[in-house]
Amino acid sequence: MKKYLMFLMLFCVTTNIFSQKISVKETRENIAQGNNNVFTVLLYGASEKNVVKSWKGLMKSYNAKISSSKDEIFADNANIISLSSGTIDVYAKTKDENGAIELVAGFDLGDGVFISSADNLAKYKIVEGIIYNFALNVTRDAISEQLKKDEKEHQKLDNKLKQLEKDNKRLNSNIEKYEGLIEQAKEDIKMNLKDQENLKNNIKTHQKTLDEIKEKLKNVE
Repeated sequence: MKKYLMFLMLFCVTTNIFSQKISVKETRENIAQGNNNVFTVLLYGASEKNVVKSWKGLMKSYNAKISSSKDEIFADNANIISLSSGTIDVYAKTKDENGAIELVAGFDLGDGVFISSADNLAKYKIVEGIIYNFALNVTRDAISEQLKKDEKEHQKLDNKLKQLEKDNKRLNSNIEKYEGLIEQAKEDIKMNLKDQENLKNNIKTHQKTLDEIKEKLKNVE
């Protein structure tokens, strides 16, 4: 329950980042040395580095050979059984779009035939699902990572609060102790003043006795 509440709090704080709906779109883009049909999706909350790393991981899961240039990630001979009994080539690139990371990916069935909704709707839907699930998982990972950081920070704040509460209890205990000492000191002062008064009276009485003895001594002839 506590973890759920923390997640809800984090969700509210990061609404602008994670409230965007994941949407896979189809367009044409300059990729694989030509203007080809591609799939695009925006990923929120994840860094471009993590998106690239995750995409390479996905392509490796299809036994593709990965190579990267400055602009593109090339997955050679990916074995995606749901798309083809043979292998296909996948081209991808990423770029920052106002804080979100756009992933652009083209799936080449061979001889430069890139999957599109117009040519093969069934395969298009499969790729759309692959891209969507990828974006969903990367976004969830980003949220989970942020949640871990927030939980750690929350624990630090909670520990600080507990320490402050402990200090407050100790200080209040000291106040009670000091108040008791002050009250005792007040009583001791009263007793001290009374003892001084008594002693002064004793000294006066004793002085009178001394004076009488002195007078007697004077009168001895």
